[in-house]
Amino acid sequence: MATTRKKPLKKTQTGRGKDAIVPRSEAEHWLRELLKAKADLDGQWEAMRLLIGAEVESPLGTAMWRSIDLLIEVVAELIGDQSESVSWFIWDNESGAKRMEHSLPEGGMREVETVHDLLDVLGY
Repeated sequence: MATTRKKPLKKTQTGRGKDAIVPRSEAEHWLRELLKAKADLDGQWEAMRLLIGAEVESPLGTAMWRSIDLLIEVVAELIGDQSESVSWFIWDNESGAKRMEHSLPEGGMREVETVHDLLDVLGY
């Protein structure tokens, strides 16, 4: 049975995240949950790759990785990320492992290694 929301979600006013639906603490929570889901999937993918030789471009790979892409889209919408910074953080910056730089809302660049760093570059 579907439930209906009694009150519409309100957007917060937080820097570049001005289109965010959630405050910084919740944004941090959902980004951490996204990172956990991605890490869990990475582990399971490696097991499948070793077990059956699964390929990323296979139907199984497409289905698995599409789920992460959808989660990224949902979290990005929640936190008001219109610049695809969440996707950049997960895929290009390998969840912070590469420690790549990203532009700041007020100008300049910042190395992004953590969720906290990502929220800063998003203007939270």
